[in-house]
Amino acid sequence: MSRKVGDTWLLLQVDDDAFGLTEGLSIPWSDSLCSRVASGEAPTVAPDVSAVPVYATAAAHLGLSLGAIVSVPMRDDHGELLGTLCAGSPRARGPELAAQERHVSLLAALLGSLLSSEV
Repeated sequence: MSRKVGDTWLLLQVDDDAFGLTEGLSIPWSDSLCSRVASGEAPTVAPDVSAVPVYATAAAHLGLSLGAIVSVPMRDDHGELLGTLCAGSPRARGPELAAQERHVSLLAALLGSLLSSEV
């Protein structure tokens, strides 16, 4: 789970054994893969990152060997972007990954409501 703080992408909670990402890591929002989803440039689910040039380019720029990604924006009750709920895999996945979008979107909506009540 990440939070967009101004022009920064901040990792709030991380469960990572593949990419070396840690809680508290921050990078410029414009460099994040999640910014591509929030801007509409990339799909929320990419079972094969190499098939989505905008993801492949961003991952290479960050030095990530990313095979698949799910990234869903978390928004407040007014539609303002708060952050993202995302998951990545170093290897590509099958088309069944797209079936998980519904579940991740529901969790992102719930978390967005919780985060907006804390603001």
